[in-house]
Amino acid sequence: MLKDIGKRPFITVGFTAFVLLIPLAVTSPKAMVRKLGRRWQTLHRAIYPIAALAILHFW
Repeated sequence: MLKDIGKRPFITVGFTAFVLLIPLAVTSPKAMVRKLGRRWQTLHRAIYPIAALAILHFW
């Protein structure tokens, strides 16, 4: 499996992007937005580097 990841790094990039999206999905409900306050916006700005990873994965 590690050899396959070495040959196909797009798998690693795509999986990393997917894993980084999980905290954003968990903190999206309104209750979490209220609980996190200003930190919610800081956390959700991570979408920009995650989107770059997704584009790199697709490319």
